[in-house]
Amino acid sequence: MPRAITLPGTVDATAFRLLNEWQRGFPCEPRPFARIGETVGLSEAEVIAAYRRLIGEGVVSRVGAVFAPRRLGASALAALAAP
Repeated sequence: MPRAITLPGTVDATAFRLLNEWQRGFPCEPRPFARIGETVGLSEAEVIAAYRRLIGEGVVSRVGAVFAPRRLGASALAALAAP
């Protein structure tokens, strides 16, 4: 039986896209939220505000990279730099 997903009423179609489409392939560039905004039809500031709202509502715990620890080995030091 498939699981039913229940999202808060404040998660509209655009917020769902922000939550769903960027779980993989987050743009690693100087202004990633501007790139996301271009895709979903929002400004960079609107994307940042939307993520802040979702974090404030407890829908999102954080925005950032997630690595599968077992693929990296016993221990790893990782860094990311974007100009």
